[in-house]
Amino acid sequence: MIFETDEQIENALNEMEEMFGTLPDPELFPKSFGYLVRLYKHRLALRESNTSIQPLDKPEETSNNVTSTSITESTEVNHESKGTPS
Repeated sequence: MIFETDEQIENALNEMEEMFGTLPDPELFPKSFGYLVRLYKHRLALRESNTSIQPLDKPEETSNNVTSTSITESTEVNHESKGTPS
């Protein structure tokens, strides 16, 4: 899909914000913004071809315990590889 008018661009940006939330600044994060544009176009093409699209799930918040456990485990591995006692 090619956007030809400012109105089409505005509509696409509004729809992208509904899908993905706050969009990254295209000047500061061009790769992230470009990825979301490609994903939007892909989902739009699926919608137009009447293919079933599952709604995007909002990312679940992870607890700090999972993160701290992962950090602790990686720290222990690093100590073992250096040969220092625990």
